[in-house]
Amino acid sequence: MQDKKRIRGVKASRTKLDNAMHVSGIKTQARLAQKIAEIEELESVPKDMVNRVFRGQPVDPQTLSRVARALNVESYSLYLSKDENDLNYLNLSKESKSPIEPRQHTSRIIILIVLLILLLGIVFFVQQKESDQEKTFQINNNVEIELVLVSINDSILKPLAKKIQDKLPKQFKISHSSILKHSSKLSAWELPEELNVDYVLNVSTEYKSNITTVFIDIFSQNQKQLVFSDAWIGKTIDGRFDEIATFSVNKIKQLFGLGDSSSPVLVFKREAVLEYVKGQYIRIDGAITRTTINQSLVHFQTAIDIEPNYINAHASLCATKSDAFFLTRNMNKLKIAIKQCEALEFIAQSNAAYNRAMGSLFRRIGDLEKAIIYLEKSIELSSSSESAYRALALSQFSLGSKNRDQALMKKSLETIDTLITKSPFSWKALNSKAQIQYFMGNVVGALDSQEKSVAISSNVTSLTNLAAFNFCGGTMLRAKEIYEQMLHLKESPLINTYNLAAVYSMFLENKKAASLSEEYITKLKKTGAKVSVDPLVGLADIYNNMAEYDKALNLYQAAYKQIETERLNKTTSPLNKAYLIFIEIAIATLNNKKVSSDELILFEKKLVTLESTGNNPSILSLLIFSWDNLGNEGKAKMLYKNLVPQCKAMAETPLFAQFK
Repeated sequence: MQDKKRIRGVKASRTKLDNAMHVSGIKTQARLAQKIAEIEELESVPKDMVNRVFRGQPVDPQTLSRVARALNVESYSLYLSKDENDLNYLNLSKESKSPIEPRQHTSRIIILIVLLILLLGIVFFVQQKESDQEKTFQINNNVEIELVLVSINDSILKPLAKKIQDKLPKQFKISHSSILKHSSKLSAWELPEELNVDYVLNVSTEYKSNITTVFIDIFSQNQKQLVFSDAWIGKTIDGRFDEIATFSVNKIKQLFGLGDSSSPVLVFKREAVLEYVKGQYIRIDGAITRTTINQSLVHFQTAIDIEPNYINAHASLCATKSDAFFLTRNMNKLKIAIKQCEALEFIAQSNAAYNRAMGSLFRRIGDLEKAIIYLEKSIELSSSSESAYRALALSQFSLGSKNRDQALMKKSLETIDTLITKSPFSWKALNSKAQIQYFMGNVVGALDSQEKSVAISSNVTSLTNLAAFNFCGGTMLRAKEIYEQMLHLKESPLINTYNLAAVYSMFLENKKAASLSEEYITKLKKTGAKVSVDPLVGLADIYNNMAEYDKALNLYQAAYKQIETERLNKTTSPLNKAYLIFIEIAIATLNNKKVSSDELILFEKKLVTLESTGNNPSILSLLIFSWDNLGNEGKAKMLYKNLVPQCKAMAETPLFAQFK
């Protein structure tokens, strides 16, 4: 007889689902699927996934967690329990009027009796199983207990075995063996007999994406218990031997009935740790996008659903919600992140992940002094966190720049260099260093660091920064290559479409520039966002160069109206003031209106005033073309000389060739 294939996953209780639907006010499965799509900002509604859950099919815990989040309940509250029977959803409500009704009633009674016996058997079996799991390992006070520590990772055996031996009662004797390295075919259950010892401690380690995961199980020939489980940021176990030994020994003593209430026992379920690790993989490997944020949130929430006291998962959930605010600037998400973090204050002050999350949050809201305090404490507690070093370096630089504190700005570079020494192949570390270098005026160094970052990982964040640095400090051709490359990235932000259009216009590739600008404005309007002055004027200029004067005039007028509204509200920026003069001159030219001597004097006076606002490349370029449109080529060329050191790459494009 062929064995049946085991179906993995968890099932939801239809009764609990309907109760949760009623309490949440969601009336249909379709509305529930729509709400999941809204929460996770999905492009399509996950109707099939919701249907599988409601049909009672086995699904992974993460799927049930997504449904629970939409219903505003904990996912475990929806699980179909072992003693639960959803028979109320079977069609048994109508009574049969068959002539053999008494026989049917008798059959039903027999079936119910059989079901009752089976249920009692199941309950007994479950209780017996749970009872077995709670049993401690047997101990004879007069006999020495031998344990062997084994692991494929040979280098950790000796130091970890010593730490564990130092903390164990004298009755326990521990040695270590690299047998797993040489006999990989042996199962863990065979090891005690193979090594001729009472118990084996099997250490499983994994190093991936700067995350270390450690599980330790104790085996006898017929029993197995997890005694340690955790994961942390950093590709090392060094420095954690004492912590691992303490928690492992406390659990071992508890299993042998030797524990006491003062010894902390904290062993997280394997499934919770693995969900936490999945969330961290996404945060560490990927750029910050809506997709990566939502995926991480689901994994961290699932870990918390499995282990409500898992502080690292709580802290990471808090930090990820902080990332969501950074991406969307949604104040509601910021409030959620603050609430999530503050709830951990009393239980997690000595937790590195918590301090890192708090530091990142305060950095997001601009409280740099507090951010630095939390981040320094996080590194003091655990020096292996890459994100803590990066956040600290950027916070130090921002505060130093704000206070014009050169020493603190220099310290920010030292902080990021310390991280790069620890993690030389971290694209994020190099990306952060490039940002600091660029804004400290070291453009050459910034370009070099950013090119190294992109060589390690070509993602939205690394490529966007490299393009931006090349836009002024490098070459416009390189910026063009990068923006073209980014068009093919799934998570490329819409603004890069506009950036590429701007680059095409500088190379006088007007048809490409017009097409991308139109695409950008159309898509932006569909999101409900306001179209700013920049793309309106940019597209008007392109139409003007293509001799499509009516289109150009309409866009100039739309931009003019928008700036005038801001001016009446007294919120006009220096850049928009420069735009206003440029647009007024352009509209006059398109309408074949001759500028009067009085108007010319007024324009020149305004342009001279704006020249004193600084060396912003965007303002300078508008002033150059405004002077040129007024017929003052000499003044335009003079300002062009100011543009070259500020934004050499832009100044060298064909658009500015006439001013060289």
